Amino acid sequence: MSDDDIPQPAPRHPYDSNGDEANRRDLAEEDTLEQQITALQAAVGYLKRQVAQQHDLAKDLAIQLQKLVAEDEVDPDQRKNRPAPWVPFDPPGTVHPAGARDPLVGIALFVDFYNSTYVGLPGSRAIAIPDCWLSHPGLVAEIATLAYFWRAANTGPRANVKEAQYWHHTFRPGFAARLAGEWTHAHCRANSHKDAGAPARPDRYTTPGNSNVDNAAVDGQGPQAESAS
Repeated sequence: MSDDDIPQPAPRHPYDSNGDEANRRDLAEEDTLEQQITALQAAVGYLKRQVAQQHDLAKDLAIQLQKLVAEDEVDPDQRKNRPAPWVPFDPPGTVHPAGARDPLVGIALFVDFYNSTYVGLPGSRAIAIPDCWLSHPGLVAEIATLAYFWRAANTGPRANVKEAQYWHHTFRPGFAARLAGEWTHAHCRANSHKDAGAPARPDRYTTPGNSNVDNAAVDGQGPQAESAS
């Protein structure tokens, strides 16, 4: 018997009817599908965690908002005087802690704030308001508007950053120039008061040229005396 007489198995084609290659493709596709499902499950889990964190954050913000609303309802003055986000320091008060309503008290508190904040280089016009400011009625009147414009621009729900910058760019330099050149004497700026200009007016009820305070004002009837005049 020759070799030619021995039956030989037929050669196998890579894509024969046994379907081995097809099976491998099916297995590969199943593996890919499982990987995709696993990746999707991980992504869904991540999104669920993110949603839960955002929910907790929203709950915390709601609680803080409720507290702020409650504080405003209890103390309207707190909302009115709350500093704007761009204010780096505690703003000056409007009244004395003891509850005094004299406008000069609020102005005095602003003077302290101004002298602690807006004094500049030696020799410049950015000088401190002198201690004798009450003895210069024109200076008092200008400090009053300077103070109230500052508060309107920097505190409360209607604070406006453009107005705040305008105060720094225009009002403060103009005031500083007049403070050094019009309202006070050089002795005043050296902590040694010297009368200059209009005579002092200790309060809003004292008229120029009259050193005696109106009796009605002394008796606590100042506003009526003012309106009667």
